[in-house]
Amino acid sequence: MMTVSKTWDPCAILQANGVGYNYAILVLNRQITDAISKCKLLNLWQNAAVRVTVDGGTDHWLLWLEENNISKDLIKQPDLVTGDMDSIEPETLEYCKKIKTCTVIVTEDQMETDYTKALKELQKYIKYHNMQITCVITLSEDSGRFDQIIGNVNSLFKAANFLPNVDIFFLTKESLSWLLWTGSHKILVPTTALEYSKWCSLIPFGSKAIVTTTGLKWDMSNSLLAYGQLISTSNAFSNSPEITVTTDSPLVWSMGVNTKVFPC
Repeated sequence: MMTVSKTWDPCAILQANGVGYNYAILVLNRQITDAISKCKLLNLWQNAAVRVTVDGGTDHWLLWLEENNISKDLIKQPDLVTGDMDSIEPETLEYCKKIKTCTVIVTEDQMETDYTKALKELQKYIKYHNMQITCVITLSEDSGRFDQIIGNVNSLFKAANFLPNVDIFFLTKESLSWLLWTGSHKILVPTTALEYSKWCSLIPFGSKAIVTTTGLKWDMSNSLLAYGQLISTSNAFSNSPEITVTTDSPLVWSMGVNTKVFPC
């Protein structure tokens, strides 16, 4: 089991529009909503080291551009398009195949989710191009299907096997989430999150966890988190810009975000 001592500051990447960071942005097959301001999302796309769209996520990205009056020909194109291609529009797929700088990979393995397969293809892409990235920002909304939500969490666990030194963040309209492995963590929280979106949560996955925290409204001290007992959903910040978490088993950390937390 991976054990870490780590400081987390993904909000800094979003606040800086990605400038100064080596990261990939990955768009899953869900409608793109305003988790962050439109100008910030466009800047994150433009400043990414690698831009990935997954299957029908390519259509959602192009639709978002159209809805916001942004010409797809005036911005950077996807570097990598992956998926089993069962949901992408045929004309979109043909468009991507004609882009000289875009690599289109059909991933037919039905034993893996498109998200897991996309992360695997991203690993191959950065290795082939001798690139280094520190994190992946994944854009996706809740599909309404609980099994797909759990599948996405499972993809985060699997990615540790082939992207071991890459942090993977999951950004939706209302939350920013990632895995905390066994060990000690410091999470830096921007003042805008303390002011406009106070909630956070610590959820065990796979096994029970003994957890100690500081900086939360309801802190824990060697507390057992387990299904059928306590899990720390609907917790909140205590106005501290630093949260510390020590855990003996992996947790999913999630915190509230919105356009006020990440304005232009």
